[in-house]
Amino acid sequence: MLEDVPGTGKTLIAKTLAKSVKATFRRVQFTPDLLPSDLSGIHFYNQKHGEFEFRKGPVFTNILLGDELNRATPRT
Repeated sequence: MLEDVPGTGKTLIAKTLAKSVKATFRRVQFTPDLLPSDLSGIHFYNQKHGEFEFRKGPVFTNILLGDELNRATPRT
């Protein structure tokens, strides 16, 4: 967990770490209107195929950066 003042390169460090170990990297901007499904993903109905499909959220990655966690609601 990296915690510091804004502008100190936390995102750059996380991206560089992910590249150095050939891992996937995603960043989530936490806002007051963020829902749990915004992180975990959703099932949606694909009318073309006539079935439900799962669209993965950003939590399905190797390195996840949660930016501005203090702005999220408790339910998230």
